[in-house]
Amino acid sequence: MKRRIRVKSEYLTMVRYSLDPENPTKSCKSRGSNLRVHFKNTRETAQAIKGMHIRKANKYLRDVIVKHQCVPFRRYNGGVGRCAQAKQHGWTQGRWPKKSAEFLLHMLKNAESNAELKGLDVDSLVIEHIQVNKAPKMRRRTYRAHGRINPYMSSPCHIEMILTEKEQIVPKPEEEVAQKKKVSTWRGKHEGWGFKHAARSRVRGQIKVGLVSGDPESCDFPFTEGPMNAIASAVNPAPPAVRLNPSPSSCSSSSVAVMTP
Repeated sequence: MKRRIRVKSEYLTMVRYSLDPENPTKSCKSRGSNLRVHFKNTRETAQAIKGMHIRKANKYLRDVIVKHQCVPFRRYNGGVGRCAQAKQHGWTQGRWPKKSAEFLLHMLKNAESNAELKGLDVDSLVIEHIQVNKAPKMRRRTYRAHGRINPYMSSPCHIEMILTEKEQIVPKPEEEVAQKKKVSTWRGKHEGWGFKHAARSRVRGQIKVGLVSGDPESCDFPFTEGPMNAIASAVNPAPPAVRLNPSPSSCSSSSVAVMTP
């Protein structure tokens, strides 16, 4: 037999939740059944606070009551007027369902009390799951002209929510975070082209040094028979032989004789 607790003319029923929390030891629950509040308005308000921190959700619902923030109506928005405050939520239609916000505030307060009883950290609670379901409609009557009677229905709802402690992400120590050197994975038919190009540039530069100075020995590599030696010979032929005049009587000490090859 179900046990019902009467709280402020509302019934809280101990039933099964539609979702089981991932970590029951770090979660708390709250549920209300057959609540006399409109289902559609409550559903939109519940979707607005889903995933919020409990402190942020309380502040948001209080702002809705005093019309500082609106609730965006995304599904049940037939005939709902546009609101400038809905731009904050990326929407155009919004309202201020005061009664729905008050009921959800009571639900959050109940969940907070359950968390304190369970020994959880209230300041780190996040609304992980919240769901609003339709309850059986309640019938009343309104009297019309000529003795007619029309139905005057209400649309109550069931509300359930699960709050979970938010896991704090601990950053890794700086010593363990080793920055890996970026290594190129470029492979293919041009593998090693960069090294060959650098070697060729180095050889060309040394050839220029040897051609300008006229001393092939200034290069790191020997001038042997080959294409590079042929290029050097074609650009700059061998320098002329220089010999001092052996007869000092015929010319001064500064005069020299140039022997052409």
